[in-house]
Amino acid sequence: MPIFEYCCEECGKKFEKLIYRDSEEAELVCPDCGQQHLHRELSTFAAHTSGAPADRAPRCPSSGGMCPTPGACGMN
Repeated sequence: MPIFEYCCEECGKKFEKLIYRDSEEAELVCPDCGQQHLHRELSTFAAHTSGAPADRAPRCPSSGGMCPTPGACGMN
């Protein structure tokens, strides 16, 4: 059951909608103006970890940033 982001092409309203079936998307209307001229936006996601915050995470001195192979150099 994905949550999709939409933008109304008539009024510019951006909103999210939980879609259970493909048929629901065909019936979807803008919550502000009621129009069906909608564009599905590219969604982003958030990943939560229990590790150190990015500003306190160990830096890989050879790459100048985060280690591309965590644990391989022994810093993690």
